[in-house]
Amino acid sequence: MYHRKREQLEIIYDILRSVERGAKKTQIMYNASLNYFMINKYLKLLQDKQLIVKKDELYVLTVKGREVLDTLRKYKELKEQYIKILESLKDFK
Repeated sequence: MYHRKREQLEIIYDILRSVERGAKKTQIMYNASLNYFMINKYLKLLQDKQLIVKKDELYVLTVKGREVLDTLRKYKELKEQYIKILESLKDFK
């Protein structure tokens, strides 16, 4: 079975979606399918970019993080539409 490597934006999307209502590191790690090393790397990156903050044990979105998540949702929808169009054009000769 082939597993393609996820793009960084997909990983960030999964993490931001996980913390949308607040989540602990372990929950985020499982939801985003990341190992301990990678989750630490991404949580630091997202905190440095002020997309998430840690409140007590929970990570939550900032206003900026909410805006980025909304943008990534739109990007994901458009990308899926684009792929469907490309697939339909393959049959066109």
